[in-house]
Amino acid sequence: MKIPISKCDDQPIQLKYSPCAIGPLIPGVVLPHFHDAIEIILTTSGTATAICNGIEYEQKPGSIFFAAPNEVHYFTSRTPDTAGLVIDIEPSVLLGSAKQFSQSVPCVRLWNDSHMTSSLWQIVNFMLDNMFHLDASTINLLSCSILSLFLNHVELESSTQNNDVISRIVNYCQEHYKEYISLDILSAELGLSVSYISRFFSSKLKMSFSDYINGMRLSEAVTLLNDSKLTITNISSITGFPSIRTFNNAFMKQYGMTPSQYRNLERNTRIEVIKNP
Repeated sequence: MKIPISKCDDQPIQLKYSPCAIGPLIPGVVLPHFHDAIEIILTTSGTATAICNGIEYEQKPGSIFFAAPNEVHYFTSRTPDTAGLVIDIEPSVLLGSAKQFSQSVPCVRLWNDSHMTSSLWQIVNFMLDNMFHLDASTINLLSCSILSLFLNHVELESSTQNNDVISRIVNYCQEHYKEYISLDILSAELGLSVSYISRFFSSKLKMSFSDYINGMRLSEAVTLLNDSKLTITNISSITGFPSIRTFNNAFMKQYGMTPSQYRNLERNTRIEVIKNP
């Protein structure tokens, strides 16, 4: 397995290059999430599907995907050879443009250059070739240049979605998924109607509330199966499943095998879980 490469983890601009960077081999490992940074994902090989605000974007070599700050997005249907450069840019480094990005989203979130010959891709290839030799200031300059060139092709428009409500729903689920949680509980805690929350999951995330919660539980379960000696019964309880039977059924539905079968796999064939930012 290729080891993910990252650079500048403590800087306002972060680079990551990984065969799993833009989506999992198994749908649902990279769960819906959002963050304060502008995210640009440049696909170098393979294919995947990005889902942002309920719209699917097909990623392929030469495609550039853009997610504005606090937009819920995730990745699925990844082919085994999928790889890409991920650039996360904190709006604060854009100085006068920071406010613009807090209130705007791109009209088009995916732009393609199938031949990868544009000035933008020349910068990307230079960054990939010199990943370990670039200092922070050079990374900042090149990353902002990529963002500027991308925006030459894509205009921004005012955002109309209520990011505060979206963040409240996602944050509550992330904090309480190991507990007993239901639409009724979420509705009461957040002061939102059950029908509103259901529409959010179906329209914005293209999945049901239960699938989303189970996805987070399974992601944690895979980590524990990989890295701990806890029994499967304990893992089922720790991750919030009401019974071992429910855990086994959910695991089988998601990964096509039971937790016991998964734990018996050779370590180099196990699923690489990518945690939410």
